[in-house]
Amino acid sequence: MEQQHIQHLYWRASFGIPLNLVSTLQQQSKNQVINQLISNSSLYKPLPFKDLSEFTPFNIRQTSNKKDIRIKSGKTIQKLNLQWLEYMVNSVGIREKMALFWHDHFACAPRNPLFAQQYVEILRANALGNFGTMLIEVSKSPAMLTYLNNIQNVKGSPNENFAREVMELFTLGRDTVYTEKDIQEAARCFTGWKINKEGQFFLHRKKHDTGVKTVLGVTDALEGEDVLLLLLKQKETAYYICKKLYSYLVNEHIREERVQILAKLMYQENYEILPVLKAIFLSNWFYENENIGTQIKSPITFIVGTQRQLNLKISPPQKQIYVQRILGQILLSPPNVAGWKSGTYWIDNNRLMFRLKWVESLLKAVPLSLEPPEIGDDNDPFQETKEAGKMRIEVKLDEFMNYVTGNTDKKDSHEILLNYLLQVNPNPSSIPLLRRNITNEQQLKSFLSKASKLPEYQVC
Repeated sequence: MEQQHIQHLYWRASFGIPLNLVSTLQQQSKNQVINQLISNSSLYKPLPFKDLSEFTPFNIRQTSNKKDIRIKSGKTIQKLNLQWLEYMVNSVGIREKMALFWHDHFACAPRNPLFAQQYVEILRANALGNFGTMLIEVSKSPAMLTYLNNIQNVKGSPNENFAREVMELFTLGRDTVYTEKDIQEAARCFTGWKINKEGQFFLHRKKHDTGVKTVLGVTDALEGEDVLLLLLKQKETAYYICKKLYSYLVNEHIREERVQILAKLMYQENYEILPVLKAIFLSNWFYENENIGTQIKSPITFIVGTQRQLNLKISPPQKQIYVQRILGQILLSPPNVAGWKSGTYWIDNNRLMFRLKWVESLLKAVPLSLEPPEIGDDNDPFQETKEAGKMRIEVKLDEFMNYVTGNTDKKDSHEILLNYLLQVNPNPSSIPLLRRNITNEQQLKSFLSKASKLPEYQVC
C-alpha cells in the first residue's frame, strides 16, 4: 500500500498511525493491512476501573451528604473519561474509534459513574459486533433509561421521549416510515422499564402496559424489545446507519449509490457491523483523492491523534479534560441526544487558535491558558475542569530521528516528516519556512511545532 493510503486508513478507522508502523505496513498488501487492523481489534478488554457499587441507587439513597456524593461522582466520571482516552491513544485497532462513533450515535451523558461505566462498556464491547444487540443493550442501560426519562414512562401516563429518539436518532432517522401514532404506541411498549437498587435493568410489571398496541403496522400485545426488533426489520434503519458510517469513515458528502450497497449488505448480514466496515476499507473508492484529507479532525481525534503521531504522553492526564472543554468535545458529555456536530463546527476563532498553539505549548512546555465555555448545569461532572497552566509531556523523539536518517537518501528530512504528519500537501508558501535539515532534537521540536500550526494539520 502507498504510505498516504495506509495513513488514510489508520486516521479514519483509528486515530492515526504510530510512526514505527509506517515502513512495516508498506511491505504488505491492502488485505494484509486491513486484516491485521481488524485482528488487533478482535479482543475486547474492559477498562481497568475499580468497583463502583457505592454508586448503586440503593447506596446513593443511603448517603446522607448528597453534595459529597455528587462531587465524588463527578471526579469518578472524569477518571472514566481519561481511562477511555488512554485506551484510545494506546489502541492498535479500530474498536475505540468505532466506540466513539457509537457514543455519538447513542449520545448519552450519564451522571452516575456506575451507569457511565456500564454504558461505555456496552459501546466498546459491541462496537464491531451486532448493531441489533447493541441497540437492545443501550436501550435497557440505566444510563439511557435515565437520560431519556424512560424510568418515568409508566402505564396510564406514557413518556414518549425515548420512543421518539429511538426512531428519529437511533434507527429509522427523521421523517421516514413512522408516524406520531407509532411513537405514542411504542411509548406504551416501553412502560415499566426500570432500574433496580443494584443499578440493573428490570421490568416493573405493575407499571407496564400489557395491552394491545399497533406499531409500524403490527398489532399485538407488543413489548419494548418487540418494538426494537420491528425497527430493525425496516430497511430504512440499515440505510440510516450506513449513511452515518459513510459520513464518519469516508466523506460527509454522501455518495448515494455506495450507501445503498452498504445498507443492503448490512441488512443481509442481520446488522453485523464488521462486514460493512470491511466493505468500506477494502473498496477502491475509499482511497480516492476526493476522500483523503477532507475531514476536520474532531477534538477527540485531534487530542488522541497528536499523542499517537508524536509519541507523547501528557501529564498530569487531568489536563486533557480541560483541552476537551476548550475544543468542544468531552467524552461522556455530548451536548444533547443528537450528539456532536462535525466539520467546520470544530473550527471557530478560539478553538482554532488553541489548536494551532497546543502542540507547540506541549513540546516547549509553555503554559497555554484559555477560559473554557461555561457549562450551564451545576451538576455536570465536568463543570469544575477549568484549570489550564503548564502541561508536562514525556516525548520520545529518537524514533523520529531514526525515521528521518533512515530515509534521507531519498528525500529531504522536512519532506519525509510532512508526508507522515499531513494527509494533504501544504500550501507552497509554507514550504520555505519548514525546509531545513533536522539533525538534533531541538531542530526536530521546532519543526514539529511549526508543522502542527499548518491548516493542513487539522484535517485527516
